[in-house]
Amino acid sequence: MKHILSLAFIFAFSFATYGQAPTKEEIKAQEKAAKKEAKERLKQPPQVQINAPKEKVKPLLIGYLLQTNFTLEDESDYRVVASRPLKGFGESLMGTLAVGTKYGSSPKMFMNFTLNEISGVTTVILVRAVAAENVFGKSNSASLRETKKSRPELEAILAKLKVDAEK
Repeated sequence: MKHILSLAFIFAFSFATYGQAPTKEEIKAQEKAAKKEAKERLKQPPQVQINAPKEKVKPLLIGYLLQTNFTLEDESDYRVVASRPLKGFGESLMGTLAVGTKYGSSPKMFMNFTLNEISGVTTVILVRAVAAENVFGKSNSASLRETKKSRPELEAILAKLKVDAEK
């Protein structure tokens, strides 16, 4: 009898402490909400807020880009743009397909960083694109930020920048 009461007490305590287990419908609703949130997140460019002034963040960003074989294309108070040729067969093919030009210049990857500082906190927004000129000299470009495969790489770049700048 004591064992039955002990088991009943344990069951009542664990039920009161942890509540009911979610139903299948609740689990499906949670999964659906998570997928919708992930899809919405992909529509926005990756960004990070860094607790450091822009004057500290920008040189670190430029140094990282130069170390990873990017060429500085444009630089202003609020913007840094760098590019590099697509390397390897896979990247070149992907770039050619993305911009839709076969006979123009070799496609390049562009990284466009926007930096905005408010009260010592710098927000960095990153947009990556592939661009190439067609045979008529017109530039074709395609953004890569919406892809599931490129997003973690972009977020890793921003996370590394944040860690380095907040040291």
